Amino acid sequence: DPARAARAVVGASRSIPRASCLTQAIAGRWLLASYGHPSQVHIGAARDNDGRLELHAWLDCNGTIVIGGEEYAAFQALPDVFKRSMIRR
Repeated sequence: DPARAARAVVGASRSIPRASCLTQAIAGRWLLASYGHPSQVHIGAARDNDGRLELHAWLDCNGTIVIGGEEYAAFQALPDVFKRSMIRR
């Protein structure tokens, strides 16, 4: 169950100092893949009230955001950097 895996990652991150949204999304993607669930890490950017750049990562599994969903709407998604076609071999 993707939602259960996501809860496990988020719960475990509370015990890891400075675990970021990106580390959680990547760990969630790895965990979901190990159970055969395809997922996609998204990274987005936004400006705060002072004009500073902020970044956020979230994890999508079959059209449902399972990690990082609380904040993703405020961010403009960047181009997909995790596509296989972009990885050089």
